[in-house]
Amino acid sequence: MPAIDLIERIRKDLESIWGEMAPHFVNKRLEDLGISEYEDLSYGDAEMVIKLLRDQTFPFFMNKKLGVEKTKTYMRWLNEERPELST
Repeated sequence: MPAIDLIERIRKDLESIWGEMAPHFVNKRLEDLGISEYEDLSYGDAEMVIKLLRDQTFPFFMNKKLGVEKTKTYMRWLNEERPELST
């Protein structure tokens, strides 16, 4: 799975919580990293997006337990899909 597909998966998951605001939150984190061409998104970039969501978005829009749970889920997805970790 390309890294952009992972970001799309995260967006869809967050839509179940925030509805149409979810893409805006994820796009803001991509902008924070200076990423405008999503096709060039690396797994390292995706990891940074997850960490930015954890540190700068989740604490303000969900309770701590759910934020930790979502972060763990997204990191697990990342590690399952990251090519260099596959055997």
